[in-house]
Amino acid sequence: RGSSLLYSSIASYRSVWGSNSARYVAKGVNGTFILAATGIDINYFQVSGNLGADGKGNVTVATIHTTNYTGFIKRVWGAPNPSVNHLIIVPRGGAYEQRYSTDTDSDYHRISGLSTVDHLVYIMFATANGGYVPDSVFESIMNEYLNG
Repeated sequence: RGSSLLYSSIASYRSVWGSNSARYVAKGVNGTFILAATGIDINYFQVSGNLGADGKGNVTVATIHTTNYTGFIKRVWGAPNPSVNHLIIVPRGGAYEQRYSTDTDSDYHRISGLSTVDHLVYIMFATANGGYVPDSVFESIMNEYLNG
């Protein structure tokens, strides 16, 4: 049950993540990594890795909503490196828990409580020079994805 997907594994897959009916597509588009998964059977979704900010900068999180979806945001910004921004989109209404590292060197970001969720979207992007991305931009990205 479950496995890892490296960012370099950009392609379309079937039945390799979650249950036998799971499908997901991972793709890099204009400096943005997008993972869309359907038919999943997981308890949590987790991102991890080393960001290289070496303790510089800030970590902030937020939660945004549309009528039918919730978006969990994690930002690592304010370091001399590019900022790293996560947006994990799940159906609204679940008993979700967002966990994350406050260490700017860690990419750890986990959403649990997904046992009843059958689809999710993960979007990761960077901005130059540690730039901060406000919630309003994440809301625009979320709406663009969901309505596009």
